[in-house]
Amino acid sequence: MFKISMLDLFRKVPVDLTQATRRGGLLSLAVATIIGLVLFCEVWTYLEGETKSRIILDSNTESKLEINFEISFFELPCRFANVEVWDYLGNAKLNVDADISKTILGHEQNENHLTEYKDKGTVATQLVDKHEDAHLPEQVVELTSSNYGQYLKQNEYTFVIYYVNWCGFCKMALPVWSKFAKHLPSIRPNVKIAQVDCEKNAELCQATKITGYPTFIMFKGVNPLEEDYGGERSVEAFSKYVEKVSDTPPDDHNLKYQWQEGCLLGGRLLVNRVPGNFHISAKSDAHNFDQKSTNTSHLIHHLSFGGEMQHDLYMAVPKDIRVNISPLDDILFINHKEHMSHEHYIKVVSTHYQAGSLRRRKDVLGYQMATSNHQYKSDPNVPETRFSYDLSPTAVVISQAGRRWYEFLTSLCAIIGGTFTTFSLMDGVLHSMQRRLARPVTPSSKLT
Repeated sequence: MFKISMLDLFRKVPVDLTQATRRGGLLSLAVATIIGLVLFCEVWTYLEGETKSRIILDSNTESKLEINFEISFFELPCRFANVEVWDYLGNAKLNVDADISKTILGHEQNENHLTEYKDKGTVATQLVDKHEDAHLPEQVVELTSSNYGQYLKQNEYTFVIYYVNWCGFCKMALPVWSKFAKHLPSIRPNVKIAQVDCEKNAELCQATKITGYPTFIMFKGVNPLEEDYGGERSVEAFSKYVEKVSDTPPDDHNLKYQWQEGCLLGGRLLVNRVPGNFHISAKSDAHNFDQKSTNTSHLIHHLSFGGEMQHDLYMAVPKDIRVNISPLDDILFINHKEHMSHEHYIKVVSTHYQAGSLRRRKDVLGYQMATSNHQYKSDPNVPETRFSYDLSPTAVVISQAGRRWYEFLTSLCAIIGGTFTTFSLMDGVLHSMQRRLARPVTPSSKLT
């Protein structure tokens, strides 16, 4: 009679015919440990999914490209910070301010920046007679490195213009400044008028962080009040400003004005999807700038192309690719010499992130960047920070999907069966060697 037990492929050996050994116990523990570790890794890999990448020709048909940035400039005042965009089609956007925010970065006031000047020289009124310019009104005091700090310290209010002779705006402002100086004593005798030639006193102007000409600053003692004057350059406008400032109670003055004012620029640029650049520089319709004193040192907090990616999708991107989405983030670029500009050259690569199953696959477009950075001498132009970008003709497709269940099951069986079989063979070899070594030697074997 046929019995189903006759088909048994897993016949059992009676326990009485088996022998437990210490070696077998150690190998069994090793088998269990290895199988457990490998199974854990296999399950983890199955749950994480599999990521693959391939390169294709870029078929992106979008006409616009979004640029997101947040950059700190340590010595570029926000009132002079200017963003411009250019592309290879000849399109230009000048003085861009839409979708861009500017936040003043204030350092602690440098109380020592006048230290080397404050105790030097004589009273400025004694120098007026010695001044070479015979046309300088007696109400205007020419300040130099030798009398600058002392003169500011001994007067309640001092209104100072910083200028250079090659500046066209300065040439127009100085005659008005002289007329204003003659008019001022009749309305505010406690306010003194002075001027500083920054060509002759370059060290003084650099210590005062003067970068644009002309610059007008009102002092109360040695402390500057508010930002530098930026209104109309006429006798009437100067007079109204002085009356307003000198009438303000001392406690209401903004004595937190910083010599080293910086600017945090952040926002979004929407540009044509063609090679181009955007650059940040000092620019004004009423100032000329000293190339030596213009410092473009900056910290890039964030720079990326394309829209913001969802956090879960971003974390699913492999780390070696994720670092290329914003490779310039939190990198500091410092000027070590004068007249230096920074250029960041960026190769932008379209990247398609595909996640989910074959039936419910989600395709998200992003961008990777390959960057190179360098400094160059920009003399005679005013230093700037330029971001030049180019678009790669190829794109990267990164796909992620879970493994099929039967592939996972096959891997589990292979791990368990393979490990057990390997250690069974190892146990058999060790057992045979042990038996050979333990077999007694007979006299006949000795004669042989």
